[in-house]
Amino acid sequence: LWPLFMLVALTPLAIFFHSDTVQIPYFKSLGIHGWKLFFLVGGNETIQMVAWYIGWSKISTLVKEWNKEDIYFAKKVGKQMESDGYIDWLKVYFARKHEKLNNKLKGIIKAVKIGGCITMFGFGVWPTWGPRTVGDFLCGTTHWRAGLVALCIGNLIKTVGFIYAWNGIFELFGW
Repeated sequence: LWPLFMLVALTPLAIFFHSDTVQIPYFKSLGIHGWKLFFLVGGNETIQMVAWYIGWSKISTLVKEWNKEDIYFAKKVGKQMESDGYIDWLKVYFARKHEKLNNKLKGIIKAVKIGGCITMFGFGVWPTWGPRTVGDFLCGTTHWRAGLVALCIGNLIKTVGFIYAWNGIFELFGW
């Protein structure tokens, strides 16, 4: 269950220390700018996205393995049987959540596969964090590495845009 723990621990940190609205202005206030700022923030964002990809990939694989190796587990997820103990309940709970989220996103997955890497690139360039999170989930659960690369490249381009925007704000106020 370590991938689940990693996602649960990483998500609040990523939101609280959001790269575009927290890290860039903080590092600029410390005098870090230019390529150093880009590599620091862009590298951090890329590491986060790869970690989320790994987490979603592992969770997806775990749920598939649980369903394959134990017919009773599949019945528990399908609410035909009760869980046995806390760990079993936790596994069933997250398998249900994963299945529910996966089912909701099936239409999006089809659309993304049609749009391919261009769609993932678009998710990465998008200036809010939501589409990148969805992109990471889609790439991770489908084990789509090329999509992750396109997502990361788009994200790095978005980061350059935010650095320029913060440069303008700092210059405007004379910081």
